[in-house]
Order: sequence, then C-alpha cells, then structure tokens
Amino acid sequence: MRSIFRISVTPAIVTVLVAAGALFSLLDWFREPIGRLDLVAYVSGFDLFLNGGNPYSSVQLYEKEQELGVARNFAVSMWNPPIFFSFFAPILAISPDLAPSASRALSFACLLLLAYLGYRLSPQSNSARIGILAYLISAIGLLPAWEEVRLGQNTSWVALAVAVGCYCMLRAGHSALAGALLAVSLCKPHNFFLPLMVVAYRVIRTRDWRALGGGFISLLMAGVVPEILHPGIWSAWLFREQWPYHPHCANFSTALVLAIDGATVLHSWLIYSISISIGFLVWAVGVSRYRLVSPESQIMWAWLVTPFFAPYGFLSDHVTLVFPLAYFAGWIGSQHGPESQARFLMTLLLISIGGLLLPVNSFNGESLSWFIFAPATLIAVSVTLSQTDRKACGSAP
Repeated sequence: MRSIFRISVTPAIVTVLVAAGALFSLLDWFREPIGRLDLVAYVSGFDLFLNGGNPYSSVQLYEKEQELGVARNFAVSMWNPPIFFSFFAPILAISPDLAPSASRALSFACLLLLAYLGYRLSPQSNSARIGILAYLISAIGLLPAWEEVRLGQNTSWVALAVAVGCYCMLRAGHSALAGALLAVSLCKPHNFFLPLMVVAYRVIRTRDWRALGGGFISLLMAGVVPEILHPGIWSAWLFREQWPYHPHCANFSTALVLAIDGATVLHSWLIYSISISIGFLVWAVGVSRYRLVSPESQIMWAWLVTPFFAPYGFLSDHVTLVFPLAYFAGWIGSQHGPESQARFLMTLLLISIGGLLLPVNSFNGESLSWFIFAPATLIAVSVTLSQTDRKACGSAP
C-alpha cells in the first residue's frame, strides 16, 4: 500500500501556489454576485432540496433564483442527479454571499491538483523536473478552466474526484477508495463514460472486487441519503420537465445536431450513436498508432477523446482535459525533452487564446468557440505524439 500523495514543499511548489493565489485574487477582485453565475442554480436547487421543494422544477427554481438577484427571465436549470447533493453538499450549503468566492477557490484548487495528478501518472514524471510555467499552463492556462471559474460551474469538482480515483487504482493501491471516488463520475456521466469503460475493463480483468465494492457502497449511500431527506427526489429528477437535454454546441455530435434544421429526437440520437461510435474508433486507432499499452495511457487517451464525442456539454465541461493534457505534457517532457514539451504546451495555450479571441459566430445561436476546443486539443496531442515518434525513429540506429 502506497500513500496517495507525496508532496514535498519546494520553492517550485511555493511559487506555483503563490502564482495561483495571485491569479485567483485578481479574478475574484472583479467577482460578480451569485445571481449572475450558473452557481445560482446549484445553491438554489440545494435550498429547495433541503426545504422540501423540487430543485428540478423550472418554476420553483426561477422563484428561488429571483430572490438571489437573477436578472434573466428564465430559470437557470439544475441538471445533476440527486447524488450531486450528497457529494457536494458542503460547498452548496455556503451562504450565497460567500458561495462565489468559495466556488472559485475550490475550482482553482481542483485545477492545480488535476495537473499535479496528471504529471504524477505520466511515465518517469516522478523523477523528471517539471517547470513551473509548464505546470501553470497545464493547470490554469486552458480556456475551459477560466470559463468554469467565470460561470461558477462545477465540472472540475467532479473531475478531481474521478482523477484521484484513477490515481488510487493505478498507483496508490487503494482499490476500495478508488471505486468510491470513481462513483462520483455519475454526477456528470457524459464527461467520463469512455475512460470509465476502460477502467471497468481493467477492474473486471484483474478481478478487483474491492473497487466494485467501494463504488457500490459509495453510490448506495449517495443515492439513499437524498431519498431519505427528500422522499421522491429521484422521481422528480427522472421525470423532470426538460428531458432529454437540449444540446449545447460543445462538441462534434451536438454541432451536427444543431446543423440539421428541425432535427427530430430520433435523428438526434442517431447522430449521437454515430458520433460515439466514431469516438470509440478514434480511441482504438490512437491506442494502436501511438502504442498506448499501459493502463494509464489508455485511460488518458480515452479521457481525452470523450469530450469531443459526448452526447452534449458546455465549454466548461472540457476542463476535465486538464488531467490528460498534463499527463501527455509530462510524458512528452520526460521522453522527448523540454523543447518538445514547451512546443506542446505553447500550442495548447495558443488554442485557448484563439478560442478566447474568436468572434461570436452565429451557429444556431451558439459560439464557434464552444465546440472548437476539444478537437483542437485532440489534434495537438496527436500531432505531437506523431512528431516525437518520427524523431525517435529517425534517431534510432
């Protein structure tokens, strides 16, 4: 049994924390009230949940959000299942005045830890020196990270739990804890379905029943507690007013759906099925082409591919990419040197800057930048791996 984290306080770590704190303070200086953030939906939903209301009712949500200063003439919807209340109750129970700052602080901490875990899982990253700039670009240099913080979203909270679960399973040896943390992924299943399938295959193949037990117990507790506190909450979620979810243009499949004028639900799901099938194909081709043979590399590649082919999503959902991108950055730096790593990270930074500077293009009411980030990062990783492979072949005797 190995410890989960071994962090030595070095000047580099202190510099990273100071820089991250300064960035957070700068952003929080211009903070907006909760009524202007998506966070208002989760805080309002949790308040309704605790007081016997229906957090999935647009009418009740709208009334509660109006009390918190929402200026929009529609309700900011609460999409996550009831287990979300179990896993993230502490942050949702904070006073609405403090919730924006607390949410942003938690998001920054999650982003730093996601990058740290990605580096820790990459080959030889434990012995390789990681530059401060490389770490910061991986952690908070990506456009989705700033989009999440700006909106008061929660994707990084869920992503960190799943990343720690993967780390426990692959490195630390805490299988039961790994299963319990991986269960948190069901708060946002569209972000994690492909890497979880790879993890599930490994669990079954190695007969790691403790991981299955940890996941089952975690889900049982997270599912039963909300039902005890609020009888009928699961029924309210399953039969909510807006189902299935209307797609937002954050990936390839939803771009296709929105491109088809008047597409029916059947046609939409057909496109989703085709797109997800392409996602599996891309995953398989990538594993074969780039010789991703270790469980870590296969899970990371699946994680990287998932947002591009998920059935729906927002730009802020792509904050999950911090974890696999830090992994590949660590891998490239360890295997092919700091110059290759620097080029890779600068490419990612330019993608984020380009997405930020893109004009808002009319695509059925959505911004072009919403669905350009995932494929661009996928191409960046693919091109970098291809170039480093060619260099390695060229230098071989």
